[in-house]
Amino acid sequence: MDDLDKLILENMKDPTFRRLWFEQAETHAIAHNVFKKRDQLNMTEEELAKKVNLPATAIGDIEFGEYEITEELLQQLAEVLNTTVPDLKKRDPRRL
Repeated sequence: MDDLDKLILENMKDPTFRRLWFEQAETHAIAHNVFKKRDQLNMTEEELAKKVNLPATAIGDIEFGEYEITEELLQQLAEVLNTTVPDLKKRDPRRL
């Protein structure tokens, strides 16, 4: 378990944090998976942004879970990252 997981686990004791965390679970999964897939392809944020017609800063926002992703954008990301929308939404069972 890394430091982030430990911090999240500690914060899970707060009912408000816990509720908000699980409401945002899909956003967290997408953020993590976009980063992971982009990294596996040795692609920069700028390269990915160009391929999906977004400013480079938007990719960073997506990877931090701070960007409102439409289904159309999610489909574009999946195609460029050689994966599927369900795979981008899939939560890693080893992560909180």
